[in-house]
Amino acid sequence: MVMMVHAGDWVLAAREFTFTQKGSHSDAEKSLCKMIPALILEQLNTEARRVPPVDEMNARKYESLLQERQSLFLELSAAVKKRDSVIVQETNARKIQKRIAEEEKKIEEIQKKIQDNLDESEKYMPNALIQVEENAKEAEVLPGAEKLALYKGDASALYVPSDEVLKEGLNSRRYEKAVIDSKINAMASGTITIYGRYLSVSTEITLYPGAKVISSIMEVGSMDDIARIARAIAQKILPVVVNTSGTALHFEIEPAELTSTARITVDGLPVKIDSPIIVPASTHTIEIQCPGYITQTVTYLFQDSPHFVIHVPLKEKKDGVFSVALENPVDGQLFFNSEPAGNALDGAQVTINGRNIIGQLSVQDTNAFFIIPPSLQTADNNIVVPVVSMDINAEIEKRRIWSYRGYTALILSLPFTFYSIGHYNSAANAYMSATVP
Repeated sequence: MVMMVHAGDWVLAAREFTFTQKGSHSDAEKSLCKMIPALILEQLNTEARRVPPVDEMNARKYESLLQERQSLFLELSAAVKKRDSVIVQETNARKIQKRIAEEEKKIEEIQKKIQDNLDESEKYMPNALIQVEENAKEAEVLPGAEKLALYKGDASALYVPSDEVLKEGLNSRRYEKAVIDSKINAMASGTITIYGRYLSVSTEITLYPGAKVISSIMEVGSMDDIARIARAIAQKILPVVVNTSGTALHFEIEPAELTSTARITVDGLPVKIDSPIIVPASTHTIEIQCPGYITQTVTYLFQDSPHFVIHVPLKEKKDGVFSVALENPVDGQLFFNSEPAGNALDGAQVTINGRNIIGQLSVQDTNAFFIIPPSLQTADNNIVVPVVSMDINAEIEKRRIWSYRGYTALILSLPFTFYSIGHYNSAANAYMSATVP
């Protein structure tokens, strides 16, 4: 029997980075320790999914059993102390024996729970030999895909351990428990090394429970382009976190001769399209730029297929402006693509963008809309728009009244319909039975 575990969020957090070099640092350099991890988390796509491997699920189960065992031990301690206090509290020998027997029974029950817990923990103990032995049972429980989520839902919210935890160190059991109690599944930490205007950023992703490092990444760049460094690190982190098979993106640029000059970025990083681009199965933003052509941008969830073909028909940019005037000018406000363009009485000058332009005429509480297609957008063209102002509420009321009238007519026609059908059926039946000459 195969069972799917209910999947929730897989929370990724980051703590403030540190410098590898001792000595003083400027305020601008110090700000990088918080800025870089926040930028890395910001670049990670929260629509991504992670399927926890078996060893990760085992570590979670072992941690759960460990905390349960510690709680049971505290119960055992309290039960033993309560049993030992009976002699002090009671003076009657029979009552002492009775109460001690009751407390001994409770102690035995707790000890049995602890032993059962220990036996269960043996199956999930982080030991290679035990894990190999238990691999035969892996098919019994399949982990579901968990959604990648950021700590506190905010990229800028870095994890800050308490002073008490820091005293014991970042490699201590107390620190690991603090991270787990914060419902964090993985922690990004890192170091920064600076020489002149250039820096090296080393980042580690540590999985909890277990404090297992699953990724180590280093990126070098200029202090003038911190965002690029963060994007590059995030791009390398995402496949490790998502841990699912990638999706191949195939690009078809039209006209084909623009393929060599087009600049394509995936999630802000430039890519070459002479071969398929492999990306994690998640949401990605793709931008295609080419000199003299309109930039195309698309954001799409690439999943459930190993291959996607992205067809990009590039359209030439058209420079210049054209004039728009109303056939029946009124005193109102003109808008084009939600941007104010002046009073409708004066008309407007609109910049050619090669795409549909949505125009809006606003007069008091009424609005009228129109579209100017690319075919009409030519330099120095004069477009006259026959805009008819419409009261939306009045139009809705008018349609509602006609709907009611139609429904009323339908109801009133039903008796005549039933009578006609009945009369026809009666005549047909009489004819078929030869009762009508």
